[in-house]
Amino acid sequence: MEDGWISKQEHDFLSSNHSYVTELTNQIRVNSKGACDEDDEDGEDISEDCEFVRFFPGFVWAVRDFTLERKIDGRDVSDDDYLDFALQLKKGLAPKILTYNHPRQCIRNFFPTRKCFTFPFPSSAKNITQLDSMSESELCPDFLRVADRFCTYVCTESRVKTVQWGHRVTGSRFSHLVKIYVDTINSGSVPCLENAVVAMAEIENQSAMNEGLRLYEQGIEQLKAEFPTDLESLSAEHSRLSTMATKEFLKRSFKDEGGKYMAQLAEKVANLYEQLITQNMDTSEKMCRKLLPDLYANIAGNIKQGVYAKPGGYEAYCHDCDAMVAEYQQHRKKGMKGEEMLEEFLKEKNVEANSILMADERLTDAEKQNAGMMAAITNILQSQNKSKAVHLGTSHAQPIKA
Repeated sequence: MEDGWISKQEHDFLSSNHSYVTELTNQIRVNSKGACDEDDEDGEDISEDCEFVRFFPGFVWAVRDFTLERKIDGRDVSDDDYLDFALQLKKGLAPKILTYNHPRQCIRNFFPTRKCFTFPFPSSAKNITQLDSMSESELCPDFLRVADRFCTYVCTESRVKTVQWGHRVTGSRFSHLVKIYVDTINSGSVPCLENAVVAMAEIENQSAMNEGLRLYEQGIEQLKAEFPTDLESLSAEHSRLSTMATKEFLKRSFKDEGGKYMAQLAEKVANLYEQLITQNMDTSEKMCRKLLPDLYANIAGNIKQGVYAKPGGYEAYCHDCDAMVAEYQQHRKKGMKGEEMLEEFLKEKNVEANSILMADERLTDAEKQNAGMMAAITNILQSQNKSKAVHLGTSHAQPIKA
């Protein structure tokens, strides 16, 4: 490595990166504190610089088409040593030295983790224009070895993107952050990491709540196909679906401070469950209102035909009603309002039952009276027959001769 090469090309590279880093730090604030007093400005800048380190990525310097020797003071050095040497600061306060040190100091401050890879030419000079069409086996072995080390390092050592409080940033969260930053910068304001995270959390938690609710709604739609059902089965399925919705929310939620969105999800699930109970009861009522008249149809037909209009008819009516109730009780699809609707139905038939009872009592009393009259007539006739027999016996008796 030659100092002249470092000074010229490295300085251009570091200066361009310094411009990028400086612009980035000027365009983003870490927290949402208000403007500080002028006396506190320097202290705040230092504090912010330290905060930026927590969010900036690792620094990887990939040097392409590297042909020089990696030597410092005549000894071979590694790629990382090469980078550290390039970032060394010069002593002095002259403007030229300050300009030289400034980009290096920024990189050292903002990127404590640094890595360097020096890539040789990928192929011979005559094949450079054909790189896009060349197979991997045609590339320079030394280039492939460096490329393999580079890819391995990036895949294994790169940190997962995080925001404040160590929360990981997924693809959707990252897209939300980028949009928030870009929109804020385009509006002429300075984006704040803390505020951006809060805004992202609002979006993510709203989405997580909607997804949990969607999962619950999908489950209850399938449950509605089983209506009407009993309260115990309905409650058990609600508990299962509610647990699934909560787990889905927790899997997707982000920094739900105070459980605001969790509470909203629980409230929406509770409201849907109340609606579900109402729909189940309505379906149960419709089912029972159809089932009971169908089961009572034979009894209604007997009433019209006067089957029960005889002595003992009420007892026969009660027997048929008991059989109808037993058949109703065995029916599985009555639902939550099964007993209530049966009680209401039998109450409606009380007038009918009382009429049959009263008719039965009248017919029974009349039959008893008829039976009494017939017995009296029979007794009279029997008495008359006996009297006639005695009279005839007396009339035909002969006198005794002396």
